[in-house]
Amino acid sequence: MSEPSDYGFAGEPCMNRGPYEKPDDGHALQAVPPSGTSDVEPRRTRVTAMRPPSLQRRALLLIRDVVIRAQLFMLRRMLGMDIGKDVRISLRAKLDFANPRGVHIGDGSYVAFDSVIFAHDLSRHMHADTYVGRNCFIGAHAIIMPGIRVGDYCIVGSGAVVTRDVPSGSIVAGNPAKIIRSGVKTIKGGILEDRYAEALARINQRENKSE
Repeated sequence: MSEPSDYGFAGEPCMNRGPYEKPDDGHALQAVPPSGTSDVEPRRTRVTAMRPPSLQRRALLLIRDVVIRAQLFMLRRMLGMDIGKDVRISLRAKLDFANPRGVHIGDGSYVAFDSVIFAHDLSRHMHADTYVGRNCFIGAHAIIMPGIRVGDYCIVGSGAVVTRDVPSGSIVAGNPAKIIRSGVKTIKGGILEDRYAEALARINQRENKSE
């Protein structure tokens, strides 16, 4: 499967909701499926192909990409944050400068605008290591509290407040964040693998019809 050329599905994590209960260990999040079902069924949405950007927009995107790369260089080399390969961080995302070496982001993850990743808590006079796994999507305005570990292939919905560890392959949303879907697989940028494959198939189908 080819890698996506752009990152999308910003509103995807907040579509599916179901009943939940607190885990017995009081730490990692756990999902409880509705009675009589084995999992929370996703609600399908229509995905359309994006139009090619204009020349002016391409120029702006190129400039933005250069600025983002410069930002990543600063975060890695000057502040000492542990940021993996192919990570995209919005210019408006807020990473913890009070304890930058406590921020760990895995390969291929995407951190959207106005999201916050904490690695310290002044009220508790503590520094902690906060982890975001590989191929994760951290939605806009989401907050990850200090000392939290978000596993690989996870999606954190927009506005979620993550106060407990998130198992790999989970979608979480809400305040406090709760698991709304488990067993998912994402590709680079935190895009759901099955949804990307469906969108790609539709694009190819349209192209074949137009020939």
